Amino acid sequence: MKGHFKVHYSNIRRLGARVVARLRIREIAESKGISQGLLARKANVTQNVIRRIWRNPRHNINFDTLEKIAAALDVQVRDLFENDAKE
Repeated sequence: MKGHFKVHYSNIRRLGARVVARLRIREIAESKGISQGLLARKANVTQNVIRRIWRNPRHNINFDTLEKIAAALDVQVRDLFENDAKE
């Protein structure tokens, strides 16, 4: 699988890395009836951050922000990533 790699989440956080992957934040939020505004408030991030993710699920996002959004959605960070059926 050319171009595929796995990164341990603790390494991402420790390195302060940014994550670029297909995120399922919009799908998860909508399935729970959570709007952009409510998610922004619950995650303590700006609505512009949520809006950018909504429009572009491959948006470059800071791992700390992912943790806040995961907590607001009551899911694990790994649940925010689209599963790759090819792996």
